[in-house]
Amino acid sequence: MKKLFFSLMLSLAFLATSTAQEGIERTGFDGDFFSLEGAIDVFKKSNSIEDFERRLNKRDNWVNNLDLNYDGRTDYIRVEHRSQGDFHAIILQVPISRRELQDIAVIEIEKTGRRSAILQIVGDEYLYGEEVIVEPYEGYTTSGGYSGPNTGDDFNRRNVNVYYWSTFQHILGRRYRAYVSPYRWQYYPSWWSPWRTCGWNVFYPRIRPYRSYYQVVYVHRVRRVHNFYRPYRASSPVVYRRTNQVKRTTNWKPRKERVVRNNAQVNRGNSRANTNKKNRNVRPSSTVRRNEQSKISSVSRGKSNNNISQSRATTKSNKNKGSSSSRYEPSTMTNKSRATSKSSQRSTRSTKSTTSRRSSSSTNRSTNRSSSSAKRSSSRSSTPSSRSSSSSRRSSSSKKTTTRGKRG
Repeated sequence: MKKLFFSLMLSLAFLATSTAQEGIERTGFDGDFFSLEGAIDVFKKSNSIEDFERRLNKRDNWVNNLDLNYDGRTDYIRVEHRSQGDFHAIILQVPISRRELQDIAVIEIEKTGRRSAILQIVGDEYLYGEEVIVEPYEGYTTSGGYSGPNTGDDFNRRNVNVYYWSTFQHILGRRYRAYVSPYRWQYYPSWWSPWRTCGWNVFYPRIRPYRSYYQVVYVHRVRRVHNFYRPYRASSPVVYRRTNQVKRTTNWKPRKERVVRNNAQVNRGNSRANTNKKNRNVRPSSTVRRNEQSKISSVSRGKSNNNISQSRATTKSNKNKGSSSSRYEPSTMTNKSRATSKSSQRSTRSTKSTTSRRSSSSTNRSTNRSSSSAKRSSSRSSTPSSRSSSSSRRSSSSKKTTTRGKRG
């Protein structure tokens, strides 16, 4: 028993370290218990959409572990196919109640050429907090197995042409009709029986192998199909309230920001570890140590001498201040000299302005006096001429009277 308990503890510790290194954490949303990568893998191995629905709801594939109505048992996932021309949307949804449906994800396929097609699966934002996009890829890895989007290894990845997948070939057949699941709330197939949901620590190791062939991306390669799917999207207000509550309580951030933050923390830790290793490996020689010790001792001696000289200077200055009050510090003298120079400049300016005002007033007075004297002289000179003119007028009038008397 002790050996079994010890082995279980080691396995749990190994799983915890592996998930921490991969940067995968439980978000707290309901989407943690549905594998988008597993859904693509099951779609690839199926022969038709009906077969795909059957495989999704089997426990052996470990794709579905959802319990959206909280009854303690897994929910049945129904599949519905919507198409228009080269656009194909395969919707995965769960009937929560008699009148409510909740979309889990949608597989979007677009035929891009005569024999080429692109596939992406988009997780609903009410289950994952945001739209999570997963797509298949081809290539090899250097990490020896797991190749998630958060690892720091180098991968040679290419997009996958899904045109030759058997399920897509079945969709393109002439006799094919768009499939809509006949099952609904409390009406399920006879071959299906729900099972009890398991925890994250049990579910995650089961879905981990799917991540080696599929990757999380942040770009819609089939944007037109996604816009075609939007009018058919079904959502439940119960799931919406639950996701908002998780976001508020956990201070949730989008996956892209979390990936960038985790990579930055890993890089910082690696740089610190490298610097510590370098410092540990480097050992100074005996001569270098002696030189450093001598430098430190000389610096300490110089500091002590400087402190002693400063203390002596301060004591002398205090004595001088106490003995004579006429001696001032150079800073105060300079400040006083500056103040006196400014006051003298102001006084000179004021005296100049007063003298200029006085001179201007005296000049104005002299000009006024000269003008008044000139007017008086002109008036005096004009008076005798007026007198002479008046006397001439009188003499002429007297002559006229004498001539008139003589005539009479």
